[in-house]
Amino acid sequence: MSAPLGSNKRKRTSARRSVATRRIPADAESAASKLQAWLAYAEAGIYTLPVIRERKPDGTISFKNPGSVVGKNWPAFSSVDPAQIKTWNKKYPDAAIAGDMARSGLIAFDVDNPENVPDFLRDHLAKMPAQSTRSDDPLRGHYFAELPRGQVFGNSTGSLGKNWGEVRCAHGAIILSPSLHEKAADGGMYTWRRTGLIPRLHADVAARLMESTGSEVPLSNADLKRFRAEHNEDNGGARLDGPVNWFGELVSDPHVARHDALVNVMCWAFEEASVGCYSADEAYDAIEETFRESLTTPPVGANGSKRSSRPFYRSEFDGAAAWAAAQVVGKDPAEIWDKINRRKTERGRSVAVERAKLNIWANEQARRELAEENWTAPPVFGSLADQFANPLPENGFIVKQIAGTGMTILFIAQWKAGKTTAGFNLAVDLADGTPFLGRFDTALTDDTAVAYWNFELDGRRAQDWFRELDPQHPDRLHVEHWRGHSLPIETPGGEDFAVRYLTERAVSVLIVDPIGSAYEGDENSNTELKFWFKAMERIKRRAGLELLIIVAHAGHGGAGEDGEGLPRIRGGSKAMGDADAFWFYQHSGEHGQPPPDSRRYFKAYGRDIDTEPITLDYDAASRRLFVVEGGGSRSNDQAQQMARRAYDAVAAHFATHNKPFSGKESLEKAMGKGKTDAKRSGIARAADSGWIAITDQGTGRAMLYELGSVAPSDGSGARIKGSA
Repeated sequence: MSAPLGSNKRKRTSARRSVATRRIPADAESAASKLQAWLAYAEAGIYTLPVIRERKPDGTISFKNPGSVVGKNWPAFSSVDPAQIKTWNKKYPDAAIAGDMARSGLIAFDVDNPENVPDFLRDHLAKMPAQSTRSDDPLRGHYFAELPRGQVFGNSTGSLGKNWGEVRCAHGAIILSPSLHEKAADGGMYTWRRTGLIPRLHADVAARLMESTGSEVPLSNADLKRFRAEHNEDNGGARLDGPVNWFGELVSDPHVARHDALVNVMCWAFEEASVGCYSADEAYDAIEETFRESLTTPPVGANGSKRSSRPFYRSEFDGAAAWAAAQVVGKDPAEIWDKINRRKTERGRSVAVERAKLNIWANEQARRELAEENWTAPPVFGSLADQFANPLPENGFIVKQIAGTGMTILFIAQWKAGKTTAGFNLAVDLADGTPFLGRFDTALTDDTAVAYWNFELDGRRAQDWFRELDPQHPDRLHVEHWRGHSLPIETPGGEDFAVRYLTERAVSVLIVDPIGSAYEGDENSNTELKFWFKAMERIKRRAGLELLIIVAHAGHGGAGEDGEGLPRIRGGSKAMGDADAFWFYQHSGEHGQPPPDSRRYFKAYGRDIDTEPITLDYDAASRRLFVVEGGGSRSNDQAQQMARRAYDAVAAHFATHNKPFSGKESLEKAMGKGKTDAKRSGIARAADSGWIAITDQGTGRAMLYELGSVAPSDGSGARIKGSA
């Protein structure tokens, strides 16, 4: 009488071939190609899978996950089918070969530390086929034995001891030669040191291992038939159309792996059939019909002929069904009923999730189709020899030293540094042919104009500011006041409008101020920013622009700790990667604070561009910025500002109380906002300059601060707010 379904013997029966002896084929090492070795394993009854590279969370590369291609239920998908193996090899030519141990009827001993292997186990390993995994230690590697009939073991070393290696059997896989080792650079390899007959696992070793209690091995064909025959009740606890309809939806989606969907739906249906919700035969037949209908193209045989679709899908379908039934055998019915009840309450939510997933897919598909519709083939310039013979026009400078022909400049300005004033200065200097900042010559191409798209300043104020700058050629300036308006250049209509505007006015230089207002997407999304910048580059190319300047607010961080650090753009970092060069514009105050004086600091950096930091000042009457010859650095000016704040705090205290300021911390607090280190540097500078005098009263007593012999003068430096 046969054992009852679900007994340990039946549940753990291996799917290995019914041959008297097993062997590792010699062809596995001597084969001319990886495919020949792979097919040799299949001929020997060793079930295999493809494994592809994956990146671990720590950044290293792994080549050992047997589910990297077929998914986490990989034991259901391992195969000895030559056609399947050829398909895998063609689709994943760089894949490693993973041997499914339990399904092949094998157990492997993965030895990492040969010196720690127990003596009695070492004797048995010496009789097994062996695959070496290290060039400098041939004893490190994998040793293979055939499973005793009716037994499958877990992956624990049991009482075989610790620190020598691992066991691989149930739900365990071994990478096989001639696969590439993930640590090949460090001497890792897979090389057969000994092939041939695979001995059956000795009883002494088996007794020290732990048998598997799981269902990693699919049911045999006979057990699958018995499972279907024994579960044919229909108590109406759940409806079969749930899993069947769900499966139909999944296989109709070209982006869902058909086999993964099949395995999951078979587990669902067989679970419900095992507690009598409906007939297992009925579930099997209904899902098989849907699965068969999903196969629209029968496979092609080795000689190019069409094969019958039934043999093609039968092996795959029955393999999934056998594995799914194995997961159900022995399960607690109460757990299954709990899952059924949860599924009923969550079905509405699941439908909503699937609809949301479908919407996401539809949006992505629409994005791809739109991208293709808007795509035009880029120019082809020929070989480098052709290009040397017919060179492109020589690059020049639109603004000498800081803006070359054809460039996209990202002009990043600190908050309230006056970026719009600087932009207006640039536009007028370009139109008039005068040096920018009084230092950098401009060279606007004849018969072309400058366009300034102002998205931030209100129109009347912008007109007044330009009038104060007194442009000599206002006809060469086209200034648009688009605050509150949108210009979606990422769309075909917006892009075409921009190109028409620029070409109709013969614009060669475009200034967009600022990106934060011109761009209406999520400024923190690099994906969205990418489309905006690509659209701007297309506009530049189509309109024949010689220079594109995009003004931007600085983001978090502002200036560096030393006062000389350069700001980065607010929002996503994608913008920083799309510019040819950067202009950085700052005041001497801290980020997020109003400027303490009229000084500004400018630096240009990028491809073939690298200026020293330049100190600027501002003439309010003409709204003109100019270079301060011999001006101090930003860090020096910041220290000077902090020194003035120290002096002002001491002077105010003396005027009110007619006595010295007492206490270092109190003085630092009276100096207002700022970093402690900067305040202490400012106090020291004020003392060095003679503005204040410091008296050290000794240990445990407060420092005294009083006015020095010299008063600060504002005549030769930056104009300090509030100074006389």
